[in-house]
Amino acid sequence: MKKILLPGNVRIKYLSLGVVFLITFALFSVVSCGSDNSTVSMPASAAREMAAWDIQIRGVYGEAGVNLPGDFVTDANWGLKQVACQDAGYDLQPSAGQPASLVGYVTDEYCDGSQMVVWAVMVGEECVCLFKGHRMGEGPVPGIYSVRYTCRG
Repeated sequence: MKKILLPGNVRIKYLSLGVVFLITFALFSVVSCGSDNSTVSMPASAAREMAAWDIQIRGVYGEAGVNLPGDFVTDANWGLKQVACQDAGYDLQPSAGQPASLVGYVTDEYCDGSQMVVWAVMVGEECVCLFKGHRMGEGPVPGIYSVRYTCRG
């Protein structure tokens, strides 16, 4: 039996091809960002911190505006980040209560099958902490580590 393509089916076919092309283009753009920090735009203080830890990044993962809590001890989420920061010699306490940006950078490091992200806590133009984490929805929970941590698996 011969199938007859209706105009709606043709539009869906071309729309599907267009979506596949856009997804492929977006993935290629992320992969082609380069593996050295000079090819990714970041604040100078974050670049200095990345260089100090010899962290090589592939691209920007994401950014979010946050308000740092006034007390890190009573905030489980930020309390864990504060512990990871302190392990690497940073201290978030002087920035408590201030607005900040969390900027994630994709690295070449994998842990438990998940690509790692290095998060820069930015208060204004100053990088006040770096910590590592898994990509959203990947790896063990909570998945927050000191930048000193090197995955063994």
